[in-house]
Amino acid sequence: MGTVGDGDFEVFFTEVIGEAISVTARVLEDRGSAEDAAVEAMARAHLRWRTLSLDPFRRAWVLRVAINAALDIQRSDRSRRAREARSETAAVGADFEQQVLDRIVLGGALGKLPRRQREAVALRYLAGLSERDAAAAMGVTAGSLKVHLRRGLAALGGPLTREITGGVSDV
Repeated sequence: MGTVGDGDFEVFFTEVIGEAISVTARVLEDRGSAEDAAVEAMARAHLRWRTLSLDPFRRAWVLRVAINAALDIQRSDRSRRAREARSETAAVGADFEQQVLDRIVLGGALGKLPRRQREAVALRYLAGLSERDAAAAMGVTAGSLKVHLRRGLAALGGPLTREITGGVSDV
């Protein structure tokens, strides 16, 4: 049928970049940083496109890479963002302050989870992937995914788990 070319990647890019930005924006409070994480994931996908283009779960792979890139950005900028949030408290409304603090807490909590648990929680609940797609993106069975989800959600604790899952847990 021919070789996999850059044209195929361009189509894939336009289909996935918006979702990757949306997912990373749930972890990062800065839209620019969220875009950076999403573009980083797409760049990595482009480098692997010859093999990745054949993977039926390439979308989930990119979302997983984007989430990990967002967590890397958050880890490196955590102290700077906390200082900025404290200094801006007087200038912004309580809702914005709470959103910033919620994202800092969420990012910090996710960052403390082991990698597989973090990936499972992020793909299933933040990216909104089905169990099947999340398991395929991680390269595990649905049963293994559920184990990682159960352990990850237990480690996060009650209120944070309810916030991430919307009060509904399928594990």
